Amino acid sequence: MQRKNSSTKNQKITAKFGGSSLANAKCTLKVRDIILADANRKFIVVSAPGKDKHNEIKVTDMLYGVAACISRGIEWKFVWGKVARRYSSIIDDLKLSQKLKKLLQEVEDSIKKNPRKDFVVSRGEYIEAKIMTELLKVSGHRASFVDAVNIIFFDKSGVVSYDKTRKAIKKSCKGSGFFIIPGFYGIDTNRKVKTFSRGGSDVTGAIVAAAMETPVYENWTDVSGFYTADPNKVKTAQQIKNMTYKEAQALSLSGAHILHKKTVIYLLKGKITLVIKNTFRSSHHGTTIGN
Repeated sequence: MQRKNSSTKNQKITAKFGGSSLANAKCTLKVRDIILADANRKFIVVSAPGKDKHNEIKVTDMLYGVAACISRGIEWKFVWGKVARRYSSIIDDLKLSQKLKKLLQEVEDSIKKNPRKDFVVSRGEYIEAKIMTELLKVSGHRASFVDAVNIIFFDKSGVVSYDKTRKAIKKSCKGSGFFIIPGFYGIDTNRKVKTFSRGGSDVTGAIVAAAMETPVYENWTDVSGFYTADPNKVKTAQQIKNMTYKEAQALSLSGAHILHKKTVIYLLKGKITLVIKNTFRSSHHGTTIGN
């Protein structure tokens, strides 16, 4: 299988960043630099911050803790305070405007009004997308925040209404500059925020790639793609440079946690090449997946 060149002229790219890729300000700046390194990266999907050496708990897990406290009638602001401090640290280190600090208070107020679990846990991606949008703007670039509630629609059975979603994405992502989209959630038929299962930002990215017909979908994470075995457990594990969609989906279904198992469904719709890349080894070729 021949790998498509992700730097081909006028070939737009959808790029998703998540987990440890956005764990702190230093990582966030690295992501910004990756985005700016290729002018074709236009549609950017982000997840909530993951773990790093100073933070052993993912932001999404903390937000699940907030939701659990609310559902049990337990004071939840202590847990939320940890989330707010994590984001405040990132905002301060990036030297971004104080309006993002106000955003944290606005999110806290919105949780008081809407304490549903799906809404609460979706706020990690929402805040992260706001931060990335502002970071690109202060770096001198045009960037638009596109809230997932306006473009990702679930039907009554909890499945994405793809045709409706595709039309909304194409309408919302017109024009120049970058479009920053929070992953992991959308909206249901009752106008309530609904999340995918864990790792669902991968699916958001795939849906955006299919809707915008980008030939390439880059999934940036903290690993360099698929291996023949878990490289943390098997020293002789070899990286797989090229795979078919069928092989990638089989590995995902069998427990390989690099890719959400539903991601491939949407990439097949647009015959899109998926490239799994390591944020911390950005020059590494990663794993390319196609038909």
